[in-house]
Amino acid sequence: MTTTRTPRQFTGTALRARCRSLREQLLGQHIATAEELAGVWPGGPENALQGFDSWIECYAQLTRFAGRLERAATSETDHTLLEATVRAAAARQPVPVALSIGERLVHPKSAWALSWLDALDAMVQPVARLATELATVVEDPEELRGMPALAQGLALRTWAWILLSEGVDVPFPADGAIEPPEYTAALLPEDYLAIYVAHRRLHFEAIALMAAALASDEAAGPERSRLNLSGFLAGYASEHGIAPSHLMRRWSFPEALAAAVASAEAHRVAKANAKAKDGAR
Repeated sequence: MTTTRTPRQFTGTALRARCRSLREQLLGQHIATAEELAGVWPGGPENALQGFDSWIECYAQLTRFAGRLERAATSETDHTLLEATVRAAAARQPVPVALSIGERLVHPKSAWALSWLDALDAMVQPVARLATELATVVEDPEELRGMPALAQGLALRTWAWILLSEGVDVPFPADGAIEPPEYTAALLPEDYLAIYVAHRRLHFEAIALMAAALASDEAAGPERSRLNLSGFLAGYASEHGIAPSHLMRRWSFPEALAAAVASAEAHRVAKANAKAKDGAR
């Protein structure tokens, strides 16, 4: 029987090409300065890693720059980007990823599920780094199936299972045994890299963009909230008659933040209209 293998998404050469392309986009859209980009580029003062580690660090820092919302609030590009981000988050829109086992979806997760992922993320980064290094010496990714110890550990399989499972919560009971499905045992190091990139897009970049929009609204007044994002969302839940525990576990974190952004925008518009009406009297 003939099987179709999904094309590889990440190689050392491809990662370097992504970094160069992203650098040009950041410069072209005035999101980061040439000095800032030079600082995180391999060999720069803010990137002391060597070899392929330096390119992984570079890519991570470039995506961090891409998540900024420091350009003018009236910029049409910013409004379009924020609107698209809020719309996708409100719809719980997943991110498709091509893996060695076929195409899967990385789903947006609740604050509760993200607390699990936060504890596991540090274990995934070395696997993503390994995937980039091995890509330069291994032509066929199937050869990596001979290295099960690192990529098939329970913690890493659980991390992938959480992100690839439907719904916003963790896919296992809080007081039960954690037994990842069989397909997670077949994941390769490069699969973890692909999942990690989609995870960053959903839970780092989108959240940073919406959080920056909320922070810019706060900055316009004399006082700023001292609550972190979780505290802010708990306050939002109480204000709108939603149990905070329900919001934190049954809504995806990007979805909850999108609702807060939409509410803040409605409040801003209503306040501006009221002020304009008072001024016209």
